[in-house]
Amino acid sequence: MKIKRFLVILSLIAFCAQSAFAYTDRVDAKPHEIYDAAKISFEKEGIYKQDPAHLTLTTRWIYSRIRRSRNRPFIPIQLKENVDIRSQMEIKIEEQKNYTEVSIQGRFEEKATGAPPQQAWKKALSSKELYFKEREAFFKILSILEAQRKLSNPPSTQPS
Repeated sequence: MKIKRFLVILSLIAFCAQSAFAYTDRVDAKPHEIYDAAKISFEKEGIYKQDPAHLTLTTRWIYSRIRRSRNRPFIPIQLKENVDIRSQMEIKIEEQKNYTEVSIQGRFEEKATGAPPQQAWKKALSSKELYFKEREAFFKILSILEAQRKLSNPPSTQPS
């Protein structure tokens, strides 16, 4: 019985992993403000598609390189390798009752750094480096949102 339950849970995780692992947080701002800040923050990388009516935005592929370590199966040696990563971020903004929920879902693909250009990209396994890329994108949006708010509400310079 426990084995069947474990297999069911494991299969659910395998099939729902793409939507289960996303960086989601709540923001105290209007949805269109956040959407505009997201457009500005991904202006440099480029926007693949956007839907202002549903407040969704997908970036173009962003290429980077990371160095990671992994354990070889059956051999107790830890290997370090350079990997080329390409990521595409999908931002969804949903208005809730007292806040706005921002969800950033990253699609990550990888291949070895020295691989020939015709080699296909393969789906990257979830790791903390990839989670931090989603988190970094969220905080990039927040910093632009904060800068926009400071410009619209300059501090008063009246003496006390």
